Amino acid sequence: MNTDCSNTIMLTTPGILHPESWSIMGINSKPDNNSPIGFFGTGMKLALAVLIRENATVSIITPNGIYEFGKETKEFRGKTFDVITCNDRELGFTTELGKQWELEGAYRELVSNTIDEGGEWGRHPVSIQDSTIYITHNKFAECYDNHENIFVGARVPIASSDKINIYKGDGKIFYRGVKVGFIEEAMYSYELLDEVKLTEDRTIFNIYDVYRSIERGIEKLTNKSILKHLFTAKKPNWEADRGYYGTWGVTMKEVVAEIWEESPTKLISNLQHQIRSQLPDAEFNQIEMPERHERMLAKAKEFLAKMGYDVKAKIKYISNEDNLNIAFVHSEIIHLTERSFDQGLFFLITTLLEEHCHTIGYSDESRRFEQFLMNELVKVWSIHLEIDL
Repeated sequence: MNTDCSNTIMLTTPGILHPESWSIMGINSKPDNNSPIGFFGTGMKLALAVLIRENATVSIITPNGIYEFGKETKEFRGKTFDVITCNDRELGFTTELGKQWELEGAYRELVSNTIDEGGEWGRHPVSIQDSTIYITHNKFAECYDNHENIFVGARVPIASSDKINIYKGDGKIFYRGVKVGFIEEAMYSYELLDEVKLTEDRTIFNIYDVYRSIERGIEKLTNKSILKHLFTAKKPNWEADRGYYGTWGVTMKEVVAEIWEESPTKLISNLQHQIRSQLPDAEFNQIEMPERHERMLAKAKEFLAKMGYDVKAKIKYISNEDNLNIAFVHSEIIHLTERSFDQGLFFLITTLLEEHCHTIGYSDESRRFEQFLMNELVKVWSIHLEIDL
């Protein structure tokens, strides 16, 4: 048995690990079946298949004996397979089992089992209990060194509700302490506290269910600074596209209202669209429009009418301290800030045209809006050039 200390990871548990746990599919005898990894009854077999496929040295020592694992090549209908062996006796599966797994999955599986059994794990030597698994492999040892990216471990949440824990991180999804998925472009890592359906390979069954679970959990957070960061997220961050269509908690409403009052367009778009239903009392600081601006607005509307754009939406003139906030539409009302007029009539006309388009159903940064603008541009030039298209 090879126990190269530098690359050997030991997993040792109280109680005897019986051969049936690695030789019979569907057997699951965990003392507390609350693990996201172990309730399928195939975990030990999957882990062994991955380890042997990757040419790891695997041995198990219990009071009942020493078990060493390997593989034997067999041919079936013109194709060769590597059958897993234990003490040179064939088991009922091959290295084809768990082909979608990598060594990280095997590490996650075996460490989860060890935790469930109240055991310990680490580099050789570890204080030996009743049953000990020895695994020698460079990359498996790297998984041990990278343990904190696979398990929650000693992480401390920076915000929590009854449905999620939020951690500093980059999109890892944890369930019952174990990483089960990843979200590209996420600002944080999330641990799901409600039950989640997993696949046979211990990953998320439906990622959209997870998205909704995270959203419901965020709605109940009480950490205002985290909520503000989430609700003002910018694309391409994943958090910038969240829906929040559940029941908003008291703190969430307060934070959204504060951001709204400071600068409505800083809110992610899905929250802006829900202000009317969730915060019906939310208002803007409407001010009286100076006469010079009234004259400019009248000229802008007249010009647009001649172009064929009849601006019929109600227009409010508001004060807003956000220098990047020029104009926006809310509740089918065009809101113009003082900055809409600062760069002259041409700028006001283009601003009013864009907001008019929003009132008739065209959204920012959408292909539909882009196509509409291109159609209008070509139409204007076809008339100017007297070309019938």
